[in-house]
Amino acid sequence: MPRSSPLPCLVAAFLFVSSPALAGDPAAAEALFHEARELMTQGRYREACPKFEESERNDAGLGTQFHLADCWQHLGRTATAWALFREVESGARALGQTSRERVARDRAVALEPFLSKIVVAPHEAAATAGLEIRRDGAPVGREQWDVPVPIDPGTHSVSVSAPHKQPWQTDVEILSEARVTTVDVPPLEDVDPPPPVAQAPQPSAPLAPPPSPPPAKGVASPMPPGAAETAVIEDPGGAQRAIGWTLVGAGVVSLAAGVYFGAQWIDDRSLIDAPCVGAACDHLRQDAQTQGTRAEWLLAGGGASFLVGALVVATAPRARVVLRAASLQIAPIVGRETCGLAVHGAW
Repeated sequence: MPRSSPLPCLVAAFLFVSSPALAGDPAAAEALFHEARELMTQGRYREACPKFEESERNDAGLGTQFHLADCWQHLGRTATAWALFREVESGARALGQTSRERVARDRAVALEPFLSKIVVAPHEAAATAGLEIRRDGAPVGREQWDVPVPIDPGTHSVSVSAPHKQPWQTDVEILSEARVTTVDVPPLEDVDPPPPVAQAPQPSAPLAPPPSPPPAKGVASPMPPGAAETAVIEDPGGAQRAIGWTLVGAGVVSLAAGVYFGAQWIDDRSLIDAPCVGAACDHLRQDAQTQGTRAEWLLAGGGASFLVGALVVATAPRARVVLRAASLQIAPIVGRETCGLAVHGAW
């Protein structure tokens, strides 16, 4: 029996979940992905790669990453393509997609003999306190110093800075040939410290006023008789709203997971659009069917939980403010052998 497509469920998910609940725009990502693939078939890689990047930004997926890596490879950005293939390999391994993992690994291994690399060697400058090295504006951690790191061909900038030192910067041209380029960082020169800034004298603190004398014993503070009202909040529907919001949250999480598995289904289908035979293709088809089934169940359950939770919250009794009177009365007591004050209060 043919499976129903999970695309209607995906559309329903976007109707139930507002845009802040899910990051990105999966619908725009899907449109950009197909347009970028069409541009690649025409050999227009410079136009296709940015669209793949925007699609990945709106809705990340292994299929989009794989096509983006392939696009960058055609433009000569071998290091970027190699890193993306490795990411696809790692992600597919975590999801148990052995066929996709093997294809991504083979593409990455095939690129390794063509990778250009850069070595940032600080030498004596490495002992400088607070030394910071940046490549193209991005920090280069100490673990990367003196280590060959794959890099795309082209012009790259290396800048070095440290407290109380003159900054240093250079541009490096990386050739497309598979070779290692070393950037030797010279010792940084000292910077004269700025002259001390004179601080303005602080005004003296004013003298504290003398403490007030304590009230005489046996004398009560006057309080006018009468009543005062205290506002008290009563919330009989608080527990019901808590349950409703819990159901809403569970529904949002299920819908997000359903959209994720739906995107995985779309990625798998995009890899087997062309005629494909063999065990690898059969595995991809089986994986696509599994992802689609998960998406359908999660989206259906998440939508139901979201609706029930919203209904529970909407029907919960509202909190209200109740005014309660508070009064204090003081009356003297005078008798033949008794003398004092009687205090009566209500809250």
